[in-house]
Parts: sequence; structure tokens; C-alpha cells
Amino acid sequence: MNDMENNNMAGSLENNHLADETAAADPEEAAAGPAQESQAYQYQPPVNRQAPPSAGYPFAQQPMTGAGQIPPQGPNFSDQWNFPEYGGPQKPPKKKKGKGLKIFAGIVGALLGVTVLSFAVFGIYSLVVPQQNVVEPPAQSQNKEELPANENVPELQTNSKPSDNTISTDGTLTTAQINEKVAPSVVGIVQYQSNYFEPTGEGSGIILSEDGYIATNAHVIEGADSLEVVLSDGMTYQGTVVGYDSKTDLAVVKIDASGLTPAELGISDELKVGEKAIAIGNPGGLTYAGSVSEGIISGLNRSLRAATDGYTMDFIQTDAAISPGNSGGALVNEFGQVIGINSQKLAADGYEGIGFAIPIDEALPILKDLMNYGRVTGRVKLGISAYAINEYVASVNGIPSGILIDSIDSNSTLLDAGVQAGDVITQVEGTAVNSFTTLSDVLRNYAPGDQVKMTIFRASRSSYGSSRYSYSYGGQTVQGRTFEVTVTLMEDTGTTSSAGLQNNSTQK
Repeated sequence: MNDMENNNMAGSLENNHLADETAAADPEEAAAGPAQESQAYQYQPPVNRQAPPSAGYPFAQQPMTGAGQIPPQGPNFSDQWNFPEYGGPQKPPKKKKGKGLKIFAGIVGALLGVTVLSFAVFGIYSLVVPQQNVVEPPAQSQNKEELPANENVPELQTNSKPSDNTISTDGTLTTAQINEKVAPSVVGIVQYQSNYFEPTGEGSGIILSEDGYIATNAHVIEGADSLEVVLSDGMTYQGTVVGYDSKTDLAVVKIDASGLTPAELGISDELKVGEKAIAIGNPGGLTYAGSVSEGIISGLNRSLRAATDGYTMDFIQTDAAISPGNSGGALVNEFGQVIGINSQKLAADGYEGIGFAIPIDEALPILKDLMNYGRVTGRVKLGISAYAINEYVASVNGIPSGILIDSIDSNSTLLDAGVQAGDVITQVEGTAVNSFTTLSDVLRNYAPGDQVKMTIFRASRSSYGSSRYSYSYGGQTVQGRTFEVTVTLMEDTGTTSSAGLQNNSTQK
């Protein structure tokens, strides 16, 4: 116990001692009895009196005497602490509960309050505001026999799909049936070239015979040193080129196999615009082998130049997807018959769904020649490279419409007849020709060695004419002369190509 506590204790004892002396001086007041003591007692502690220790001392227990302490004095020491004034011994303060628990309890209470309030508001709203768009199901009877039945309701049932061999009365097939019929007849063709360790080209082909003759496009096998043919079942064979015709973009490949499934060939002349068309092939190569795309016949007799030669042919137009790798594949009608050989597509910006196939009627004579002779026979040519000049182009340049000769082969009989580059063929055997289609139709009726009569226009050389052909570009009529020649038609074997042709020049 320190000095300050000792001083306080001493002061308290001294004051009590003085109080005892005062009580002894008034014995009458002391003898008044205990009845008056509680009412008359109004003790005011001295100003410097200190409260007892918070724990106090037990009743009649004397503190130990030590340094700085005053021993108890007087016989009534046990009463000198006025317990009515100070009260009983003070209990130790209770520990306060954690603030976290109070906060958690407050949050839980707030959430419960909000929930109760929300349900209360919803209940009041449901009673006050009428509900809309609420359809209550009709009360259902526990016994179905009590409900009236509508006797006119048809019975509903499910059915399994027809068997795959089901064919309509008119013989048409579904797309799945067409694929099952034709897919085994479509192959993949992969070409390899020397000094390359990967395929240099991929395309498709159509099996023509059980012993391995396959039709494809000439550009699929062009430049190949070796060919690999992959059947629909994954079997691979080495292919050999039997023959190809760059003008019509057709080729025949042979593999050493037997028991193959040849495709059924149809008649392309029987096609009508709007009929169903199915393209089967390998777009993108063997990665997507056996792909099937469906469309319609969008057009017939579309005159286009062959991609490899510039030779003009009539094509079938279709919107069935034809992509690189589909070349040489089959275009099939709704009876599962091959009516075209997929050849090319219009790839210009802004054009979609415009593909072309070689009509089977046009291709079949070429394919037969290639299979039998390795080349095309009986086809005639003039031995020229030329441009077709229609009426509009002719009027702009001031020359007659026809076939403008750009160059002449060294073995062509036109040279012997005095025809030269820059001349315009206006007629053949009295028929006006201003397109390659018209010229081909006329020459189709002749054989190699036959002679035909032609009308030729030759412009006069003048100062205002073209630097090449002496033609005006201002719409003025070009002065010139017209004459007739007789030429002998040459045989077109299809072994030569005109890689150096420009623009829409073609070889005839």
C-alpha cells in the first residue's frame, strides 16, 4: 500500500475517532434508543473522507497493521464503518458482451423486419389491386367418367419413319436416299508433284465403270506427276490419266480395281429450272469427303468459258454449294441420276450460290472419246484465237459484229485463204455469228476435213483508226471491205491449250 493510500486511511480513522468522542459527550442522545437512530441519523461525511476500498473489508475483519497504518482504537471499532451509508460490499462489474454479436443481432433483426414488412405490403396489395391475366385452371373432377368427351377429336399417335428403301410412286428419292445411292460412286482425287512433300491439289471424281474408269475435271489432274484415288470406303488406289480435254475441262482417270459401283447417268436435256439438285463431292479436299449440299437447277444453257482454255461451253447453273474440292464431283437429280459434272463457281465479290456443272449430255461424248482413244475425236476447229463482238461493242467501235480474230495458228488453212489478224468473221455458211455459242452450234454439224464458206470484214487502214486494227473508237463507221473465203476445218484433239490468251479470247 503506497503513501497516499496510508494517508487517506489515517484521515478516515481520525475522523471516526472524533465522532466517537462527540457521542460520548452527549449520553442522552446516545440513550435515545435504536428506534430514533435511523431517523435522526444524518451523517455528513467530512470533505476529506474517502470511500472505503471497492471490495471493502468483511464485517469485523481488521486490516493488518503495517508501516504507515494506524491501529484500530476504541472498543466499538466494528461499528465505526457506517455500512448504511456506504452500502454492502460492491460486486465486481460484469464483463460487457462483444460488440460483434450485437451488430450481428441487429442485422438479423433488420432483415426479419424487412421480410415481414414486405409480406405485409404484398398481402395488402393483393387484396386491394385486382389481379390481371391470371388464368385459373378449371376444377378437375376426380372421376374422368363424369367429364363430357368430344367425340370429334382425332386420335393422335406417333409413327416410325419409313424404311430407307421406300420410294415414292413417281420414283423420286429423298436427299438421304440419293446420298446412299450415289455416294459410293464418288471418289476423292489427290495429286502430287515432284519436289513437293504434300498434295498439290485435291478434287473429286465419278466412277463410270465397275473396272475403274473415273470422270473428273481436267484442272484437277493438270500438272500432276502422280495421282491417288480414294474411294468412299477409304480404300486408296494409284490413278493413271487416260486422257484429258482442256477445252471442255474433262478428264478420265483409271484405277486397277473391280466390282466398283458406277454412277447412274441421266439426261441433262430433260432438266427444268427449279428442279431439285444435289451436289456430292469433297469440298476442301478429303477433310470433308462425301459432303452433300442441296439446291435447285437455277438455270440452263449458261454460256461460259472453260477455266483452263477459254473454250465456250453451255453449263448448268445451280445454287447447291460447289466449293474448291467439289470439282469433278456429281450433280444429281431427284432420281439419283448424275446429270452434271461440277466444274466451277462464280467467286466474284457480292455473288453467292452460283455454281456451274458440265451437262452430262455435253460431257458424255468427250468422256467416251477419252476412254477409247485418249483424246477427243471428230471435233473441228478453225485454229484461231478470237474475241466475240456483240452488237453493242460493234456500234461503239464502228465495226460489224462477229468474231474478231486475234491470232491464227501456223497450220490453220485460214492463212492459206488470206485471212489475217484483225479481220472479223461475220458469217459462216450464211449464218451470222456474233458469239462463240453461235459459232460452235454451226461448226458442230461438220467433221474434220470439211470445207466451209466464211464472210470476212477487213477494215481499211486510216489515220483515225485503232493503232492495232485500224478501228475507230468514236462511234464512226470504219471504212473497209467484205470478202468471202473457203477454209478446211481442222480436227481438235484437245491436247493443246492457250495459256497465253487474254481477256475473253478463245480458241476455235
